Amino acid sequence: MYIFLPYPLDMNRYFVKRKSCPACGGTNFKKRFSVNFDDPGIRSYMNTLYDPQGGVEYEYLEGAEFILSECSDCGLVFQEDIANDELMHRLYEKWIDPEKVVGAYLHRDTVDYYKRHAAEIINLIVHFNKRPTDLKFFDFGMGWGKWALMAKAFAVDSWGTELSRHQIAHAQKNNIGVLTWDEIPQHQFDFINTEQVFEHIPDPLGTMKHLKKGLKPGGILKISVPNGDGIDRILKKAQWTAARKALNSMMVVSPLEHINTYRRKSILKMGEVAGMEQVKLKSSYLGIRNAKDLGKLAFRKPYYKYMKTGDFAFYFKKK
Repeated sequence: MYIFLPYPLDMNRYFVKRKSCPACGGTNFKKRFSVNFDDPGIRSYMNTLYDPQGGVEYEYLEGAEFILSECSDCGLVFQEDIANDELMHRLYEKWIDPEKVVGAYLHRDTVDYYKRHAAEIINLIVHFNKRPTDLKFFDFGMGWGKWALMAKAFAVDSWGTELSRHQIAHAQKNNIGVLTWDEIPQHQFDFINTEQVFEHIPDPLGTMKHLKKGLKPGGILKISVPNGDGIDRILKKAQWTAARKALNSMMVVSPLEHINTYRRKSILKMGEVAGMEQVKLKSSYLGIRNAKDLGKLAFRKPYYKYMKTGDFAFYFKKK
């Protein structure tokens, strides 16, 4: 009698192993970094991150290893062993307790945060050269719906999706249309927003192909993720105690959450394999209110370019 297990005998049952690059599908990759989850450094990092939000249940991590591998074809650095559905549920519903963090997420942002959303949506409306009421936008991984609500404020037909039942309920309460994964191809959107999402998902290439089905011909998909071009410098020091916004912060490879760390070429290769064409939007409206805003704009691009930090934002068009 044979017993088949869904995971290797030497592997924690709450994890699954990825055997190909999740961005381009390549199978030629090498291990870059590894440490057990009982290592004091990684535990210090996770305690700092999750204790204010809910707290880590370390029994789910017993015997597991944090492994970073690098794709030789596209340069993606990815976590080889990732949480299965059960552990993902614990992470996003318990370790990050929605009822505990909702107040902070809904009330922490200043006018500058909303100004960036407004500026982007204005530029999209200008790009499509249509009345806002004739446009249909979709926010994939909408969180608490702030971007979707801003699009709605401009009279755009605004939709979104999310896994958390608390966040879905919040969106529905604010009259944002909510879709399931299977319903996405049934709609035809002018624009699909993914803001800080693709670093979290197990199959980004498959997700990109699926979202493509929900775009109109000429529709645009945005992928915004943490900039991983500085990953070599970060892994050389592996400073688990570095602050979240520090130059050498490990946040870009945050265990269990940031399971995909993109270099510029990783995203472009993913778009190519998915059959999409990169497009650059003109920024006709920059949201500049004063000299401070102008200074930030002038120094932002060179800072991100040479320090290899911040976020990437790429736009891909459906052919």
